[in-house]
Amino acid sequence: MISVCIATYNGEKYIYRQLESILSQLNKSDEIIVSDDNSTDKTLEIISEFRDVRIKVVNNAHVADYSNKRLPSYYRATYNFYNAIKYAAGDIIFFQIRMIFGIQIKFLRQLF
Repeated sequence: MISVCIATYNGEKYIYRQLESILSQLNKSDEIIVSDDNSTDKTLEIISEFRDVRIKVVNNAHVADYSNKRLPSYYRATYNFYNAIKYAAGDIIFFQIRMIFGIQIKFLRQLF
């Protein structure tokens, strides 16, 4: 089983193409875990339009003061991916970054 982890925050511009590409490469037993960091755009609405049982959306409920200037800029995204991993059930886990659509899961599946 493969799990594809996606961390989202206001990703309405990319999420449709991203999910469409990934779903076309997954088997029925694989999954996509989307950890959303309280998006204020239509990201979650777009995801729900897929109505695919392989897509699981979890909320990044981590409470932190992101206004702390001492935190690295990547802190929020890193924790969001970590949150997705907690829910992943696959033997193999891929991380999908929203601007990279060319992941070839079928090719990578052959390597394992």
